[in-house]
Amino acid sequence: MRKKQPARFPAAGATWCHWHKRYTTTGVLVAVIEQASGPGVAVYACAPCQKRFRLTPI
Repeated sequence: MRKKQPARFPAAGATWCHWHKRYTTTGVLVAVIEQASGPGVAVYACAPCQKRFRLTPI
């Protein structure tokens, strides 16, 4: 079950880190999930999560 994201939008330049589930200003795109029907999903990770989980930007 997915958790709901906060109703408030972040300050400009912030992205949602899909690993620690919080907004971050160091987020980069690490994956794109394409779906057969409906829009795809862009997956972002912050700098600490990139290092911890060995994620590489695309």
